Amino acid sequence: MDIKFLISTTENTHSRCDIIKSCWGKNQDVLFFTDTERKNRPEFIKVSDDKTWNSNIEKLTNALVYAYKNTTSDWYFLGCDDRYIFVDNLEEFLKDKNPKIPVCYGKIAKIPDFPEGYLNGAGNLCSRAALEIIVYQIENHPVFRPVPAEYNHHAADLYIGHLCRDSYAVEMGLEMIHCDLFHDHQPTLVGTDGSLHTLPLDSLPDATVENDALRKYIGFHYIKSPQDFNSMVMIESGQTHHLVPTPSIGTDI
Repeated sequence: MDIKFLISTTENTHSRCDIIKSCWGKNQDVLFFTDTERKNRPEFIKVSDDKTWNSNIEKLTNALVYAYKNTTSDWYFLGCDDRYIFVDNLEEFLKDKNPKIPVCYGKIAKIPDFPEGYLNGAGNLCSRAALEIIVYQIENHPVFRPVPAEYNHHAADLYIGHLCRDSYAVEMGLEMIHCDLFHDHQPTLVGTDGSLHTLPLDSLPDATVENDALRKYIGFHYIKSPQDFNSMVMIESGQTHHLVPTPSIGTDI
């Protein structure tokens, strides 16, 4: 199955991208869209000069256009560098899906008096057919409705939703589908005694139904430190002992 991962990042968190390449992204086709070039690292693509969070829309837009014009893939997963993806679960989710149908999957945000859109932090998945429509719209029918001040922190997260719900996209049959498997927060594990365990973890609590369910998700958000990523490796693999980070984790090349 052909999946390309488009990850937004910034110079200050490039070390997190190296962690990704050492765990869930080790054998995957991952491109990092950033504000600083990295010598001898072609997977890092500079698409902005802005090193602040405010550049997320610019990075996302440029990443989509770059991916459409310079890559070929059945599916494109859009996210940020603080996301851990269970690739096996993603492939299982896609096994009966048709990339020739224009569709985007993700967790749809609910904001009062505002069009629904995808939470980019929860991850967005679009088919090649959907990407073609989105890029045409970016280049020919740019649209972005200002977000109410109290929801400014969701502006970039809602951008895909704006593009998918524009009249051109609707006319072309692009569909947005809500999926709870795209989780927008860190996981919490439950011990057999009912105790709650949050990241980072030294070990997994005794297995419970809730913990088994966690391993069925496509991914989680706000995974930031080497210890957080290490904990997610444990959750994904179901291991119950402490894992020592590899030497590459937490370093910048």
